[in-house]
Amino acid sequence: MINPTLQNQRNLCGRLSVCLSPRSPRRFDLQAFSKGFLLSITLTALTTQSFPSMASIGLAEWSVYTPGGNLISHEDGWKQTYGDCLRADDSDSTLPAETRQKVYVAFLEQWRYYKNHVIGKSKAGFFLFHETNKQVTYFRSEPALMAAIAAQNLGTPKSDWLTGQDGWNEAWLPTLWKPCQPFLRRNGKPNQPQPDGAGALSA
Repeated sequence: MINPTLQNQRNLCGRLSVCLSPRSPRRFDLQAFSKGFLLSITLTALTTQSFPSMASIGLAEWSVYTPGGNLISHEDGWKQTYGDCLRADDSDSTLPAETRQKVYVAFLEQWRYYKNHVIGKSKAGFFLFHETNKQVTYFRSEPALMAAIAAQNLGTPKSDWLTGQDGWNEAWLPTLWKPCQPFLRRNGKPNQPQPDGAGALSA
């Protein structure tokens, strides 16, 4: 008889593999997958050590580094006031203490990376953030933002347009995938698929 817990894990990993397959008709869906995943790891954690570090982690929270070493976060302590936000890395000891808690852009809706810059749209409007000097400039419209990018010769974008779902994918998919590898390796699928455009940076 197949162990129900192992079968549950196999089903979970199979869903993850299908969702992330390049042949999948849609991008990875955070909400649809995470509901099933939360239920699965709760059941699994009661009977196995396969997901030992995840039973007490809030999967709704995430934080990712920008190419310039700043953070984009959706975390307790920040999201209640700032939503998805672009902020300083509070673990960076090289920053002055008074700036480690600084939020540069609050309520992010989407963002994109350029050379030494993050651009995007927030509740306050379109913005251009310089990753080194930490200056933020806001614009009334996307054409005005794009004109500023051209005027500063920032070149081509280094990423796709990204959203909170992409941030979650980047933060969590490697962790979710690791326990699945033994199951999928047996089926000839050992490599981690990459969701189309989710957090991928160009050279």
